[in-house]
Amino acid sequence: AKLATTESKAAGQVAEAVDAHCGELTVHKAGRPMVSYLSSKQIGKDTGMLTSAALLLMLALLGVMFANIRGVLLPIGVVIAATLWTMGGMGWLGIAMTHSLEALPIMLIAIGVADGVHLVQAYMARARGTSDRKLAAQQTMDDLRRPVIMTSITTAMGFLALNTSGVRSIMTLGLLVAFGVFVAMLFSLTFVPAVLALLPVPRRSQREDVRNRGYRLQRLMVWWGNLLFDHKRAATLAILVFVALCALGATRVQSETSILENFPSDDPIRTSAEFFNDHFGGVTNLQVVFEGGEADALKDPDLLARIEAFED
Repeated sequence: AKLATTESKAAGQVAEAVDAHCGELTVHKAGRPMVSYLSSKQIGKDTGMLTSAALLLMLALLGVMFANIRGVLLPIGVVIAATLWTMGGMGWLGIAMTHSLEALPIMLIAIGVADGVHLVQAYMARARGTSDRKLAAQQTMDDLRRPVIMTSITTAMGFLALNTSGVRSIMTLGLLVAFGVFVAMLFSLTFVPAVLALLPVPRRSQREDVRNRGYRLQRLMVWWGNLLFDHKRAATLAILVFVALCALGATRVQSETSILENFPSDDPIRTSAEFFNDHFGGVTNLQVVFEGGEADALKDPDLLARIEAFED
């Protein structure tokens, strides 16, 4: 890891020098250190853009679901805390951001928001019939404390199972997501109920007509559930067909370890590599080791001639 970091920094200095002194020339920059350097720059841009987009999308969904400020800010506060703790831990521990970890903030946002949503929704339901905000918060936690803990533990254990992989970046992803899930659980069990107990009961929750209104998304889910229940056989058949198609598609998944495949075909990283592959010896080394099996076997002229022919 230290060697890769040193190579990346050196490649960055070379790239800056080339850009500063080559003027109007067309320059192709390739090789493992250069790809590492350019990849790190691209990962930083992608992570910031994707995280921002995920947060905005989650804000919009929560706004549709709850239509009030606390229903939006409390779950978002939980995922922001979990993401900051996890990313901050990466910084202090010196864990570099890789392509495998690029999706880490997105995963934490998607997973960490769930407990906060359940808690706030349950609180809003209990607050409809009372003006005692502390009692409503306490009843909510009495009912949902165990489910929140159990779902968080099972989710964390699922990601810890990634440590059975032999790929270090995948193992690191599993550890970091599990840690983030634990942080989200911690904030869901402490921060969310504390804020709910301090804030006044929402006015809308105290109105009698709210009992039959429900939330927009919740009404949509109820309609969808009733549709499936009324057409059980058709729904079951459609699900089985869909699962079969997914299983068939899974057999067509291809394994690929090329870093260049992570970039679009017109990206400068890929076009430079293709230029070197077409006009020079290429950007990737292939090493072949010959073992003679006995002392001084490689001094045999016939064997050396065969090796030379193979190399040609």
